[in-house]
Amino acid sequence: MATSAPSVSVASQVIDFTQNLRWDDVPAHVRRHVALLLIDFAAVSVAGRVAPASSIAADFATEAMGGTGARALLDGRLLSVPGAAWANGVLANVLDFDDGHRITKGHPGAMIIPGALAAAQAVNASMQEFLEAVVVGYEVAIHAGVLIHEREAQYHASASWGSLGVAAATARLYGLDAEQIGHALGIAEYHAPIALMPRAVGDPAMTKDTCGWGAMNGTTSALLARRGFTGLTSEFMLTERDLQLGHQWGLLDLYIKPYPCCRWSQPAIDAARGLSASLT
Repeated sequence: MATSAPSVSVASQVIDFTQNLRWDDVPAHVRRHVALLLIDFAAVSVAGRVAPASSIAADFATEAMGGTGARALLDGRLLSVPGAAWANGVLANVLDFDDGHRITKGHPGAMIIPGALAAAQAVNASMQEFLEAVVVGYEVAIHAGVLIHEREAQYHASASWGSLGVAAATARLYGLDAEQIGHALGIAEYHAPIALMPRAVGDPAMTKDTCGWGAMNGTTSALLARRGFTGLTSEFMLTERDLQLGHQWGLLDLYIKPYPCCRWSQPAIDAARGLSASLT
């Protein structure tokens, strides 16, 4: 009689991966893709500086989340870690030009990189430590996104799951222990926005895909857990599934956009450009 495979705790896998991933463990082809994602993030952030929402977000961060731990990529002003994560998350996502993941139907990079960058600046992390946190954040966010969309019938915006990846990346950089990591992800999931993404498509606004909120929520959650603030165990961490963290790399499925708009528009733009070229 066949027996089913033993269940594997997501919580234990995520905590172990968050604490123990080393850059030397990341295969060369995965490293190259991380480099591409970082280059893309830099490019879309520079391009996003002209958008009004970017200045509004940075000005708000100065007023409400000021500090000296990290910098706004808009103009280099000093902010708190959550403030910089918020402002830079808005900046990276403002043109809808940031990286995307088809299965999660969202944009992890505009949350993970701003959150990890702000935390890395605050703790004076090395480049290797920053890269390790970015990989941790991407992988945790992608798995959380896959699971939330399996569980929920409606299409939720990126911060509903990306917040957990940012919390993991921030927890890694601040050296949180296992219990604190669990609380960080629980706080992040509990406070994550339940934003119904089709509304943003039908009625566009500066709220976009909630990436700034996800970056801010994730960093704040880890910093709260570091101080002893507790949260409910997240639904994600309660799941029983072998995620194959460190063996199968979800970030390899991230795509880079050729045009600054939703990925569903990209094939139509290619088709129109091809048709135009054929008529000239």
